[in-house]
Amino acid sequence: MYMGLVWGISGICNVQPAEAATRYVRVETVTMRTGPGIKHKVIYSLPSDQPVNVLETGSDWSHVKLPHGKEGWVLTRFLTANAPAAIKLAELEKEHQQLLETSQTLKTDSELLKAENQRLHDELQQAQNGLDHTSNAYETLKKKSANFFTLESNYKEAIAQHEQQTKKASRLENRLQQKNIQWFLSGAGVLLTGFIIGLMFRRQRRKSSLLS
Repeated sequence: MYMGLVWGISGICNVQPAEAATRYVRVETVTMRTGPGIKHKVIYSLPSDQPVNVLETGSDWSHVKLPHGKEGWVLTRFLTANAPAAIKLAELEKEHQQLLETSQTLKTDSELLKAENQRLHDELQQAQNGLDHTSNAYETLKKKSANFFTLESNYKEAIAQHEQQTKKASRLENRLQQKNIQWFLSGAGVLLTGFIIGLMFRRQRRKSSLLS
């Protein structure tokens, strides 16, 4: 009785506040009491691998809190910081599931990016085709424009030559008309002169016959 009391008092004296940390029951079962000592009432029997939140810890007893909020004291030596294999497995499975979800999200994003890239590629190809069409049309128009300017230049030159030829023909026609007039006047003059000479010749003969 005395030894148990001393042990309980020594457990109380060795208890120190600690930062909240998760510990696990490492034996098959452990009793949780209302205070740090076997004289205190048992309020729970914790199974193996039970997680508890340590509020205060000592060499013999630790003040713990259960996940549902109930508080009590358990022997420190029955607690361990090492997570049980089952909990580790559950955590690994949870991490694995998160990785799968992340992988699926990345896959979905990759597919969306791939589709977006294809769409942009198609738009770029359409733009390139449009540019090629525009370039071809421009080159065709450029050639046609060059031909047009050449034809226009030739047309203007032909018009100028036609005008020159027209002027030249007009000058020649005027000269021809002048020549015709001169020829006509010259012919008329010859006829008139011949008529006058004939008339004078007849008068001369008439005078001669009268004198004889």
